[in-house]
Amino acid sequence: MEWYHYKYKRLSIRGALDQEINSWLKVGFSTNSNFSISDFNGISGAPVLGYSPLVSPYLADGSPRLRTTFANVDQTALQTRSIMENLGDAYADRTNAFSSYNNLYGEVKIPGVEGLKYRLNVGLTYRNSNSGYYLGTGALNYQPATLSSASIGNSLTTQWVIENLVTYDRTFGKHKINATALYSAEQTRFNSSSIAARDVPIDAFQYFNLGHAQGEITIDPNNQGYWRRGLMSFMGRAMYQYDNRYMLTATVRSDGASVLAKGHQWHTYPAISVGWNVANESFLRNSKYINMLKLRAGYGETSNQAVAPYTTFGSLSTTPYNFGSSNAIGNFVNRAPNYSLGWEFSKTWNYGVDFSILNRRISGTVEYYVTNTEKLLLDKQLPQSSGLQVVLQNVGASQNKGLEVSLNGIIFDNRDGFSWEVGGNLAANRNKLLHWHLDRIEM
Repeated sequence: MEWYHYKYKRLSIRGALDQEINSWLKVGFSTNSNFSISDFNGISGAPVLGYSPLVSPYLADGSPRLRTTFANVDQTALQTRSIMENLGDAYADRTNAFSSYNNLYGEVKIPGVEGLKYRLNVGLTYRNSNSGYYLGTGALNYQPATLSSASIGNSLTTQWVIENLVTYDRTFGKHKINATALYSAEQTRFNSSSIAARDVPIDAFQYFNLGHAQGEITIDPNNQGYWRRGLMSFMGRAMYQYDNRYMLTATVRSDGASVLAKGHQWHTYPAISVGWNVANESFLRNSKYINMLKLRAGYGETSNQAVAPYTTFGSLSTTPYNFGSSNAIGNFVNRAPNYSLGWEFSKTWNYGVDFSILNRRISGTVEYYVTNTEKLLLDKQLPQSSGLQVVLQNVGASQNKGLEVSLNGIIFDNRDGFSWEVGGNLAANRNKLLHWHLDRIEM
C-alpha cells in the first residue's frame, strides 16, 4: 500500500550588514524571512496501524477499497496515494505561513570617556499563518453520505523588543572594570480566528468562500483568540577583577510583567558572585602539579512570570439553555480571578571548584548548589460548591539541591598521531516540598 505524503515548499531570504561609519559609530542589521506552503497536513501513514489485518485493502477486481468494514464495527476510510490523487477538488488542506525576524543595532562610543559605549538593539518579529481545509461529501469517510465540510483559520503574531545598554570597560594596570546598565521593553501581540461550514455545494468552491455553504456556518469561541503581553526591565551589573586572581560580580535587576496582578507586577532581585584564581598566587604560580585552581561562590535570584495573559481576571465560558420556546446562550465563570497574583522566584547558592593538574592531563569541576523556590505558580482546584473550577495562585515553596562532578583525563596526546581522552560525570539531586501555604485570594 503506497501512502500519499504531504508536500512542503519554502522560500527563504537572509541578509546581514555591519558597518563602521567612523571611529565612534557602528550600525548593523540582520533579517531572516521565509514563506512556506504545506499541503495535506492531516495525511500520514499513522492510520494504517488502526486498519484490521483481516481485511484486504483491495476489491475482488484488484482496485483499492475506499473503505473497510470488519464485523460492522471496525469501519475505516482508507488513505492511499491513488485514493488521494483521485479525490481532486474533494480534498484540500493547505497552510501558508510567512515569518520575518529582524534585528537592528547602533553603537556609539561616548567621546571623551574611554571605554564608555551606548548601544541600541531593536528586534522586530512578524509571523502570519493562513490555513484552509475542505473535505468533500463522503470523502475519506466510511459514511458515503457524510456532508462536506470546510474551514479557514488565520493567526498573526507580532513582537517588538527595544534594549538600551550603557557599558563601561577599562583596564587600569592590574585592575579591570566592566559595568553595564540596561533598560529594555518588549511586547507580544497575538490574534487568531477560525470559521467552519458544512455542506459546500460544489467541490471546486473548497474553502475559498464559506458563504456558499448550504449548511451550518460555525464560529466556535474556543477557536478565536487575542492576547497581548509586555515586559519592562531595568538592570545594573558591575564586574571587578584584580590581577586575574580576585573577581567580584554584582547585579541588580527589576522586571515588570503585564500578565501579573496590578500592585504585584514588579519584582527586584540581586545576584553576587566571587572567584579566586588560587593557581595565580605566588605560592602556586610555578607549581609543577597544579596548572589551574579556581574557587568560586555565588548567590542569585531569578524570577518566573509564566502566566497566560488575563489569567488574573479569571475567565468565562458559554453554555446553551432553554428559555421558553427558544434556546439561549448563557455565560458562567470557569476560572476564578486572582488580583494578588505575583512573581514566582528562586534563590540559589552555588559553590564550585575548577581544577587542572599534571600538565593539564587531568581536569574537572566540582559544584554544589541549593535552590529555594517561593510563591510557586500553581493551579488550585476549587470545590464544586463554589461554582468555580480552578484558580491560579502563588502557593508553597520547594527546594532543589545537588552535587555535580565532572572529570576529564588525557591518556595519550599526540597531535600528529593517536590521541585518547576520557571523561565522566556524576550528579546527585534532591527535590522536596518545604511547605504548602495558600496565599489569600482577592476576588
